[in-house]
Amino acid sequence: MVTALSMKREFGDDVDVHVYDQFKSFKMSQGVELALSPPFQIVMKALGHDVEAVMKECTCQTHTIVVRDSAGDRIPFVEEMMNSVDEGGVGKTPEGDVVKFPTLQISRGVYMSILQDEFFKAMGGKDAASKHLHWDHKLEAVLPEGEGGKKTLRFANGEQVTGVDLVVGADGVHSAVRRACFDDVPARHVGANIIYGVIPGTPDIHHKDAFNIVAAATFSMVSSEIIDSEGKRMTWWALVHTDREKHDSPTSSPKAYRTFWESKADVQKLAHDLVAEEEGDTLPKKFVALTPEEGFRYAGFFLDRDPTTLKQWGNGEMGAVCIGDAAHAIQPWAGMGASLAAEDAFLLAKMIAKHGWNKLQDAFDELQALQLPRVQFYRQITLNNAPQGIISEDLMVPVETVVEQFGDQRSLEKCPAWNQFCAHSRVKSA
Repeated sequence: MVTALSMKREFGDDVDVHVYDQFKSFKMSQGVELALSPPFQIVMKALGHDVEAVMKECTCQTHTIVVRDSAGDRIPFVEEMMNSVDEGGVGKTPEGDVVKFPTLQISRGVYMSILQDEFFKAMGGKDAASKHLHWDHKLEAVLPEGEGGKKTLRFANGEQVTGVDLVVGADGVHSAVRRACFDDVPARHVGANIIYGVIPGTPDIHHKDAFNIVAAATFSMVSSEIIDSEGKRMTWWALVHTDREKHDSPTSSPKAYRTFWESKADVQKLAHDLVAEEEGDTLPKKFVALTPEEGFRYAGFFLDRDPTTLKQWGNGEMGAVCIGDAAHAIQPWAGMGASLAAEDAFLLAKMIAKHGWNKLQDAFDELQALQLPRVQFYRQITLNNAPQGIISEDLMVPVETVVEQFGDQRSLEKCPAWNQFCAHSRVKSA
């Protein structure tokens, strides 16, 4: 959706934008939480999105990080360290003005619905947009049409779309566009699995207006607040753990790793089995006990894509490009995956406008040159911040080394999307 909005914003009616999705319809319940990091807010502002209204009505702001052990005792030196480096929301514009963005949590389904509404408006209304938003379209192949660079898209439902100039793989870690146009290199499972749950309201065991972390002996737990589609405040939690072969569960299956499975019984049993490993009446046990049956949402695997495995994110001759998780899926510990994908989408349209449709390779190459250092920076930061025992220690390096290799990408003045926004809009502050 962000890609479509970016293309529409940049080119207007000069480009015929279509969105194809493999699912049969939009589900408000899809996903749990999304961190609206500063770059995501920057991109949406640049696209004319009313970020302030969304913040007021649909998001929960976290002002600090609270870290506790399983018994509920605070771990102050870890809290101090984490809060001192949490500076991602502060930076300078190219004109030197200091700006600060809040740290926001939003229901992923709610924000997807907001993006869909933005798309409807950009396309001239819901009826007009329905002709450009195609459900139940799982891509099978991208076929050249001969001279002129046009392509035909073939979908699993039997439909074929001809006369396509550009195919953007903004379709996630299991990208069909990547398989069809580039390679079939699978994403790597890093050993981290996750279980999600949601509790109505704000339980006493959760510190309100904070991002809560529980450091258990064999797993980690995080919790924060979101607002559901009915405007009710909810507390979501996640248990992060390593593979446990002793569990009779999908995590011990020899089948290829999937992103998520949705059986409530599976998720509930996994959660109860995991927290039962600790003795006593622990915080994780209390969170799980407070969760109603329908509150057990998802369980799944964390997958990683080294962005350098795809040497060129785009092929100008083929007219195809991969962005977001299709090119560089990273772990969630920095809360930057969606933001980097949004930046990709925003800058892709800017780079095509800069270089022209007859020089797509130049546009793709500059996009990759701008984004690769940021992706590599945050990918390494997420590896460094992974819960104990999940990532091999030889993959963790000092932050100083990361900065030396990729530059310090944390401030807004390092953000290509922010610089592009300022350059085009000539604004001095948010």
